[in-house]
Amino acid sequence: LIFNDSITVRPKASGEVKVKVKIKANAANLRETNKIVRQEMERGVFDIESIKKANADLIGTIEESLAIADEGKAKRKAAEEDSQKMEIELRDTLAAAKARKTAPATPASEPA
Repeated sequence: LIFNDSITVRPKASGEVKVKVKIKANAANLRETNKIVRQEMERGVFDIESIKKANADLIGTIEESLAIADEGKAKRKAAEEDSQKMEIELRDTLAAAKARKTAPATPASEPA
């Protein structure tokens, strides 16, 4: 708040001038005080806008986090399925190799 204590007036014999100056100073102070109070009151409107923005950002962050988790889950499932397929393929290949090794050798036909 601004208080104008340094008002220069005519001698005390002129009390009317002194009163007019104080009224003007008080009016100016009232105007400035009203401005400050109104700005602070209206600031509440801006604060709710900040809260709305922060809330929207938080919701976006949560949704993004859930989407990333879902994507990771899908990739892990696909990797597990691929791993199972490769394991089956490896077992089949090893079984085929073992079957060849243990199968009786067929004699090579002699040339005639």
